[in-house]
Parts: sequence; structure tokens; C-alpha cells
Amino acid sequence: TLLLAQVNLTVIRSGGSFGRVRLCLEAVSGTAEVGVDFLPPPVQLLFEAKETVKIVHIEILDDSLPEGPEEFSLMMTEVELLGR
Repeated sequence: TLLLAQVNLTVIRSGGSFGRVRLCLEAVSGTAEVGVDFLPPPVQLLFEAKETVKIVHIEILDDSLPEGPEEFSLMMTEVELLGR
């Protein structure tokens, strides 16, 4: 399996930037399979106080199979305000 490309997703914290926020992510297979067609992103993002943008890098893998476009989803499973 070879690295084919990288997809960069921008996550924007809106509605204020006070305090630290932990965001949990989960990659969900669609027609693209986790670990076969792409590598899952980190499961957590930590926004520090006043930080409003994070970039999530997802590596797309080449499995050498003749296929059309494939899809997957990235879900936010939890958001927690830290250090209140």
C-alpha cells in the first residue's frame, strides 16, 4: 500500500475562543475503508484558549485496485470545554 495523497480538512472553532476545548473525532468507512483506503486522523483535537483553527490531515492510500471515487465520513463525537 502506497501513500497516494493527503486530504487536509480545516476545523474552525466558532462561537468564541475562551478556554481550552477538546474535540473527539471518529473516521467512518463509506465506500472507502479505514486502514485500507485511508489512514484515520487523530482521535482528538485540542484547541487552546484563543485558538480557532486546526488542520486535520488524512492520508489517502493506493490499494492498486481499479475503483471509482470512494467516500468516508469524519464525525465529531464529543466536545468538551476544559478548565472552567
